[in-house]
Amino acid sequence: MCIAVYIPEKKNLTDQQIKNCFANNPDGAGIMWQENGKVHIQKGFFKVEELIKAFREIPITVPRGLHCRIATSGKISTECCHPFPIIKDIKSMGRAECIVDSAVIHNGVISFCTPHEGLLSPFSDTMVFARDFLYPMGNKINTQAFKILFEQSNTSKLLIFNKDKIIRMGTWIEDGGVYFSNSGYKDTWKEGTSAAFTGKKFSNKAAMDANNYAFQQIFMNMPVTSITSSVDANNGFWQIVDSKTTVTDIADIANAKAGVAYCIEVADASKNVSISKAAKFEKITAEWKPTQVGDYILVVLDSDGNFLELELLS
Repeated sequence: MCIAVYIPEKKNLTDQQIKNCFANNPDGAGIMWQENGKVHIQKGFFKVEELIKAFREIPITVPRGLHCRIATSGKISTECCHPFPIIKDIKSMGRAECIVDSAVIHNGVISFCTPHEGLLSPFSDTMVFARDFLYPMGNKINTQAFKILFEQSNTSKLLIFNKDKIIRMGTWIEDGGVYFSNSGYKDTWKEGTSAAFTGKKFSNKAAMDANNYAFQQIFMNMPVTSITSSVDANNGFWQIVDSKTTVTDIADIANAKAGVAYCIEVADASKNVSISKAAKFEKITAEWKPTQVGDYILVVLDSDGNFLELELLS
């Protein structure tokens, strides 16, 4: 639903804030600033680099407004980008550059001004509102009565610049002295981690070290190690058959501990590995003879030193 930004004199936006505004509202952008008793408008930016360049060319000593659009009424075009001069001629509102007495930026939807053609319309709800309501009111826009009436009747935000006044209507977010109509300027990327597997709780670190971390499995990436000439539990509980594997008949998982599940998975189907239903694996349901990548067997060492099958795919 767009984002409007008011940047008072001597305040500024970072490039990243502008990029965030544009990325979240990519249907065209525009800027306005108050200088020498006039309001300057530039709009129709459809590349964020061009928007940033134009914004940086405005003196930081003047108040500025910025708008990035998501089209809800009115086509995606330069003409329907904000800001708009507050004038009677709706066609002239669409000029890419102009210098005027007053201009408006809007965030929200003014339903009673929405054109019937919707996104196919050559003009938007804000343009209709500026022509039919803001322009006829003239200097009465600057009154507290109009501000209260507007804010009580809808949830939109307005930013109006004229030759000597700046009017903000609605609820805005103040951040570093800059005012935003919503949080669309913020970074949405969040770094974080979570435990995919957790293990046994130990009373102290020395006890966990003595266990060689066998019961402690906390990771996010797949914690696999390659099987070489044998399967050794000290290399981890999840091991794969790949190009490094030389063993063919797996008869044991060395250094396995009771109660720990161990997974052997095939990553290279050209390796003819197998586990016979014999000796330490006599309790599995059948001989494991994998034939394709992704086949696996999941076993656990029981109290008598043999392996019990938990899952098997082959």
